[in-house]
Order: sequence, then structure tokens, then C-alpha cells
Amino acid sequence: MVEHHFGGEKYFFVGSFNDEYIRNSPVIAVCAPDGKVMAFANLVSTDHNRLITGDLVRCRTNAETGTMEFLTISMMKWAIAYGYETFSLSSVTAVGKGPGPEDPP
Repeated sequence: MVEHHFGGEKYFFVGSFNDEYIRNSPVIAVCAPDGKVMAFANLVSTDHNRLITGDLVRCRTNAETGTMEFLTISMMKWAIAYGYETFSLSSVTAVGKGPGPEDPP
């Protein structure tokens, strides 16, 4: 899922996008009806699998409204199903943009 974003690739909790890193962690994806991945996040557990957080959280710019919210809820449901006690958003950087075309990121 390669897209161009303002400011290029961001470095978060563990690192930037890397195929090997992604392959070695749980990943949750939101797919369009045609199977195209519209958003994904990999999950990183800490504190002896009691706490889990999303590290690389990505969404296509043309994704439907609410895709990131759906992804976040899906991550939380996955964490509950696998017995995690805490889901943290502390490692996820939220970047917003105003509604106008001239609004800064």
C-alpha cells in the first residue's frame, strides 16, 4: 500500500514501514469489497502481553469516511478476543486537517 502523504514516511513507536517488520507482527486490515487494502495497522504488545498498541497505522487518502474509526474499533475487539487487558492509543499519532483546501495539515 504505497501512497504519498504530506511530509513523507513518519517514524513512530518502533520504526517506519518495513516489509519484514510488518510480517513479524499481528496486522489488522480494512479491505474494500474488491479486496484492496484501504487501511491497516500492525499491533505491538508490551508488558508481558497485557497491553497492546497500534504502531504503523495507515489509511489510503481515498478511503471511505469512518475507515480509521472502524480500524481502531477492530484493533480493540482483537485485543479483547486475545485476552489483552489494555489497548493504548499512546503510540498512534493523530494528524488532522481542517475542512478547507488551504487549511494546513
